[in-house]
Amino acid sequence: MRIALTLHMLHVACGEEKDPLTISITTWEKTQLLAEYFRNTALKTNELILKPDAELSLNPVLLQVYLALPDSFKFGDGLKIAQKLKQPFHRSKFQRFVADSRLFKKPDHGKYEKYL
Repeated sequence: MRIALTLHMLHVACGEEKDPLTISITTWEKTQLLAEYFRNTALKTNELILKPDAELSLNPVLLQVYLALPDSFKFGDGLKIAQKLKQPFHRSKFQRFVADSRLFKKPDHGKYEKYL
């Protein structure tokens, strides 16, 4: 209800609403959307906090590869490092590995950074 009142008063201040004492249906619908957004964001945040570290859930081979990779690397360079550590380390396996958004972010095409 507080969010609805705040949104309504913003609409009144901007001249979009005339009556400061009555919340419109549109404002109420927007309030529900905003509350749902905050709820979903809180759930995602909670999920990230409560999940065990992704690094700890790796099997020993992938953990060794992860630790050997530099903080920032190109896909081809990372694949070479992985293949040096374990033969054979297939390209498709490395693609799935670096696609894990808990471990890596992809700032640009073919470039990856480890989350520290």
